[in-house]
Amino acid sequence: MHELFSDFWCIELRTLGSKSKEITAEIYQVLRLPITTVIDKKCKGHAIISDTEMDILELASNRNPSSKNRLVILVLNAVNLLLDHSNIFGEADVIVVNADKIYRLTMSAMYRYFKEVTSEIDLLPVKTTSLPDLMGRTLQVGTFVCAPFSFGTAGNVSSAEAEAITDGSLDGIEMLAFLELSKRLNFTWKLHEPSGNWGHFNNGTWSGGLIGGLASGALDVAFCTLWITEEQMTVMDYVVPWNQICNTFLVPRSGVTLTWRSVFLTLDEYERLDTSFVEVVGMLALAYSPSPERILGPSRYVICWWFVFAMLNPWHEKFIERFVILDDTDHSYLLKRGKHAVFGYKLDVGTNYFLETERVEADDWESMRVMKECMSRFFISLGLAKDSPYTAAFNEGLIRLEEAGIMDKWQRDVLLRRGNRNISFMLQEKRSVIDSAGPLKLSMANLQGAFIILILGNTVATFIFISEGAMNKLY
Repeated sequence: MHELFSDFWCIELRTLGSKSKEITAEIYQVLRLPITTVIDKKCKGHAIISDTEMDILELASNRNPSSKNRLVILVLNAVNLLLDHSNIFGEADVIVVNADKIYRLTMSAMYRYFKEVTSEIDLLPVKTTSLPDLMGRTLQVGTFVCAPFSFGTAGNVSSAEAEAITDGSLDGIEMLAFLELSKRLNFTWKLHEPSGNWGHFNNGTWSGGLIGGLASGALDVAFCTLWITEEQMTVMDYVVPWNQICNTFLVPRSGVTLTWRSVFLTLDEYERLDTSFVEVVGMLALAYSPSPERILGPSRYVICWWFVFAMLNPWHEKFIERFVILDDTDHSYLLKRGKHAVFGYKLDVGTNYFLETERVEADDWESMRVMKECMSRFFISLGLAKDSPYTAAFNEGLIRLEEAGIMDKWQRDVLLRRGNRNISFMLQEKRSVIDSAGPLKLSMANLQGAFIILILGNTVATFIFISEGAMNKLY
């Protein structure tokens, strides 16, 4: 019995009946694992010993085991009635043992039933490298247009109709991953586009959209850049994350300039008087904060002191008042004037890409850049219904796609094929043309003109010197 619970860290032990309690001590010695005799949701292993099968039926009817649970049931009498009620165990892995035979709950294409165990391999299956086989089950799937992750449902198409679609509408990073998982895990599907996109959260409950569909059980799977948050994890399951979203802004590009300060930029960062002074003023105004990657040096004392002071003083509110949230009017004229920032999301892993939340004209991208700092980050993944029996299979399948580099390839291909080229060009610009926090450092290219003048001056001076020497000899 110990081998049956080798994947679990604790076991919930229940004894039903006087005869069952007499062998409790022997069960403790056999299990050799942490055992609890009270209901503990953290324990997914369950050992139940009963005098009769009726006690088991009553107990199982009041519990709702999931695919994460394994039940080993030892009945000291007949189990015929118990075998006929396999549906009360849900998706749990169940093994029933009596004096004569051993049975295991098995899944067929249509239903689950108890099958007699005739060999040790059936009782303790050998782990293989093959993915789980869902045996053609039909899953209800929700998504909508959220480029580049998904480009819609192609009219709520099903897997049987997918081969006839040749216009590329079933496209997107997560859509391609889902279609590949359907082949590898052997399941069929029906796409749905629920109203409300992701759904609405009111009075502690989700309604409508993808999350509402998963919470209500109307959907088995959903995907469209679902953020992994603690609140949503209470009503749905997540597959392992495949990427990370950075919440940031598209801001005006200030440009780079050459000023008298450029001559000081060749010195070490915190030995420059001009930079130190400007940074201190910026921090005092709460308009600047060094990035975490930088070595703060002595300025860390100024930062700590002033930020604590700012928390106790409302002066910083004047700085916040400079930011205004606009309505849905056309912001193009503000973008051209450098007076508007566009909120959006940036893919942090793999091929970089920015997802704007409002329309940006093609000629406005040249004057914009993506802010380096992230206000917040969230992992993104596919979602399944809470305690879904398919979560483990989807996890294993997606992990293999990520480890093989297929997710990165799809991300690169989809962005190249259907992404906004203006965004790609903006993110791929060389560092030399991206604006910095101050003047551009001088290089040999910047000093080329000065050297040319110096050489010309030296040439003229040499010519004059030779001429004067020749004139002195003549006179």
